[in-house]
Amino acid sequence: MRMGKACALLLCTIMVFGCPFNTPISVTEVSITNKGPITLQVGETEVLIVSVSPSNANEGTALTFSSSNTSVVTVKDTVITAVKAGNATITVSSENGKKDSISVVVTASSSDEGN
Repeated sequence: MRMGKACALLLCTIMVFGCPFNTPISVTEVSITNKGPITLQVGETEVLIVSVSPSNANEGTALTFSSSNTSVVTVKDTVITAVKAGNATITVSSENGKKDSISVVVTASSSDEGN
């Protein structure tokens, strides 16, 4: 097989410096960009807007969402749901341990107030 000079140079560069397309770029920051604290009435939902930095990260990008009080607020992926009046903190974590949190205040719904 005959290789041109350009291909030989590219192959040599990849062998010496590593393939630039496979370079791991780890998440350095996770941010919830919603303004907090979030206030919801029972039964309402809100979508969290989450970003990771750098934007071209390819390692540690899987995110996990959790609620400090699932009886007040549940979270599935980026959707939070108000269950009952109270307070909770939603935390998003990357697989390499970067985190951000936001407070959520849940108030009784207007239909609950009349009861």
